[in-house]
Amino acid sequence: MPPPPPDLLRLETIALEMDMLIPHRELSREALQGIIEEFITREGTDYGETEIPLEAKVARARRQLDEGRCFILYDTELGTVSIISKEHLPDGLD
Repeated sequence: MPPPPPDLLRLETIALEMDMLIPHRELSREALQGIIEEFITREGTDYGETEIPLEAKVARARRQLDEGRCFILYDTELGTVSIISKEHLPDGLD
């Protein structure tokens, strides 16, 4: 198979360097739940004064997504998903 044209290679390189916002309303309920739970538990133990149940944290994250205060960001370079606040969106994604 011949190599792709140079323009296609350039587009692939650009795509690999970009972060992508994932519209949370377009995810299945199960996928969204999994992303939220994985993100919340990623850091380990909650060291606050009061332990907050996982269900409450998930509900809060879902509410913030619904209100547009947080977004799901896919890092194409690392292949990871994060939930970030509107204030922390990378330039060009807002």
